[in-house]
Amino acid sequence: PIEDGLAANIRSERPVLASRILEGKPINGALSMVPMIFSLCGQAQSVAAVRAAESGLDMEAGSNIENGREILIRLEALREHLWRIFIDWPELLGEAPRTRSFAKINQSASALQKMLDIDGSLTRQPGHQHWEVDEATQSAWQSLHSLVGGLMFDPSNDEGQVFPFFLLDKLVEHDWAKLGAVSS
Repeated sequence: PIEDGLAANIRSERPVLASRILEGKPINGALSMVPMIFSLCGQAQSVAAVRAAESGLDMEAGSNIENGREILIRLEALREHLWRIFIDWPELLGEAPRTRSFAKINQSASALQKMLDIDGSLTRQPGHQHWEVDEATQSAWQSLHSLVGGLMFDPSNDEGQVFPFFLLDKLVEHDWAKLGAVSS
């Protein structure tokens, strides 16, 4: 619905090929396919799809469902950012990527993601009203939190370095060299 006379018009020049795969499919089937079609940001795409279904069906999800969806999106964003920090940044700076560390994070985050939406109530059930986090899921979240903190800030981690700081030093050296200055 348009509120206060405001409306948005969205236009894209990109080809809309994915929608053809979903055309004519039952809503639940289409919602199950979304994360397979969109490998980049699959959770965010799934949440957008279920919200679109709810809008089309004139349904609203419960507020705790929306909270759970936001947690899924943030978990996915966290994993994507940590991929950049552990894999891409070192490579850009001529260092070895921290694949073992990221693999541990990825495994933990993937398990947590499945625990958060184990029954599909967040991403595959339009209008669902109730969602709660059990103790095992809370424990998995705390474990991921500790794992990330340990791998990034503990010099005794399995990569043997306090992670972000050596990269920052390399980045500063790189920027100084680009400017023709000498770092001390």
